[in-house]
Amino acid sequence: MDFTMLSEAASGISTAIGIAKSVKDLKESSTLDEKSTELLEILSGTQQSLTNSIALVLTLQEKNTEVENRNRELSNQLDNMLNWNTEKSRYGLSKWIGTKVFVYALKEIASDGEPPHYLCAECFKQNKASILQQTEKAAWIHIYCPKCKTDFPTGYRGIQEPVYI
Repeated sequence: MDFTMLSEAASGISTAIGIAKSVKDLKESSTLDEKSTELLEILSGTQQSLTNSIALVLTLQEKNTEVENRNRELSNQLDNMLNWNTEKSRYGLSKWIGTKVFVYALKEIASDGEPPHYLCAECFKQNKASILQQTEKAAWIHIYCPKCKTDFPTGYRGIQEPVYI
């Protein structure tokens, strides 16, 4: 913050007070007019300094709010990354048994009571967890990702249920 503006304003106020005190002791009209004009100029300059200081304070408050918002955003992104890294460590790259489809399978040691399931490898690369679903099309089994809409035809009429790795 530029404290020179505030210092100038305070100095102007002190000078104006001094002039105002000397004005009350004056008896000559021309000197009184002169001192009144000088007082008005100083007060006008002081008012401008205070207006500039207020504008600067408002600008700094606005910038501070922007920085706080950006900091909150970055903190949330970091939390999301840390949470994803924790979640990601619970899975390992595998193949759906009996198919050529690469998946991320839940590690049994990290299952914490969750049933075995597979995550879409494409979504996983984009830091998203999407549980793959088995669907049947014309009696053939397909593996489908509900998030990225990828459909993997297996070429089989039946495949094994997901297992832990």
